[in-house]
Amino acid sequence: MDKYLTPEQEATSLTTRPERLEELANDYSTTRRVLRIIASNPNTPKEILFKLGEDFTQEIFNNPVLGLLLLENPHLITEMPYNTVISLLKLDSKFEFWAVETVVRRSDWLDIFEKIEIPTRLLKVLAHSYDYKVRSWVGENSNTPVNILIMLTNDKESIVRKSVASNPNTPIDFIKIFSNDDECVRLGVASNPNTPQYLLKLYSTHDEHVRACIGSNPSTPLDVLKILSQDTIFNVRASLVNNKNTPASILTDIFPNFEDIFKCFSEENSYLNTMNKLQNLNFQTKGYNIRDWWENYFGFRLAFASHPNTPGDILDILATDDCYYDAVAVQVVVAENLNTTANTLRKLSQDICTLTRCNVASNPNTPIDILETLCHDDEPFVRMSMALNPNIPPNILEILSRDTIYVRMFVAKNPNTPAHVLKILSPNS
Repeated sequence: MDKYLTPEQEATSLTTRPERLEELANDYSTTRRVLRIIASNPNTPKEILFKLGEDFTQEIFNNPVLGLLLLENPHLITEMPYNTVISLLKLDSKFEFWAVETVVRRSDWLDIFEKIEIPTRLLKVLAHSYDYKVRSWVGENSNTPVNILIMLTNDKESIVRKSVASNPNTPIDFIKIFSNDDECVRLGVASNPNTPQYLLKLYSTHDEHVRACIGSNPSTPLDVLKILSQDTIFNVRASLVNNKNTPASILTDIFPNFEDIFKCFSEENSYLNTMNKLQNLNFQTKGYNIRDWWENYFGFRLAFASHPNTPGDILDILATDDCYYDAVAVQVVVAENLNTTANTLRKLSQDICTLTRCNVASNPNTPIDILETLCHDDEPFVRMSMALNPNIPPNILEILSRDTIYVRMFVAKNPNTPAHVLKILSPNS
């Protein structure tokens, strides 16, 4: 380090050692201006260069050393932080070449394209990848053009053809052809919302996996859904909960199945007794062990809680649930369901969980008296959620208009906020 040079001069100098540039980059007192210069210095170690890439994308892209590094190692982007790669892809299409070269060989890097709008020319390159996982990703991508989908219909791998068969953009004629393909491909046909109803009806007698795909398909006719609700395989019945078009009557019919499962675990039983109880239910528990049952049980209850057609009486039961799935409380989801009854919303408005109260506050069907109580909630997030409620009355909006700046911001965004309240929010008032 030259004691006569400022950090900015050191960062700019082409004679500054890589070790010193690394020291500067890791020094908390280094300004953003100096960090920007470090990102442009070809002597900067690549690890530091990549670390700075997310914030100073243009600088590292223009850094001459990046091109040299990519020539030495075409798969260099696998060493870069994910966000840096995304920033580079958004910055310049020239970098796409390097990304595609890597993805064609590394299917685990496909998600880098989820953040950007991938051009058709690159999808065509990826469609010729030797990795079937890459081709499968192209086959199910909603942006893949029809001509590329048609090309992939002849792929030797069933998993690729399955992806094409499930893509809503695939022409109907090819979906019909796929209906006579192997079981794997038929799963794609069964899950495609554009599959003709006569095929969905035909598939209702196929194997359990195909039937489960039909159960979750939003285009499946009502008469087929009714048949599947009485299926001997529980997994097929459960698939109906993931279908947003399943009517309340069918949900009411299958909900007791989940309660029966819970009772098998709620009593003190040995592993063998529990499995025997499951086997004695009026449907098969094929392919499940106790751990799988618990994990799926939580997920199913969450699906019931979020379903737009779940009746209020079932939501009343779920509101007493203390089960968690993916760190989301079932009560939190019940609180935002438009079918949740007023009594349950009243109970949930007193829940200890802030997120539950937030959802009650933003639910358009929450009674006025509950909103009048929640507008004084200690948590500002609850009041902010309420401010966006489309059915919140003017008198409560007026109360919230004198709240913290963040709550007032949400009041201003509510399209139903009356003129006199907006006047209160005006900086000149």
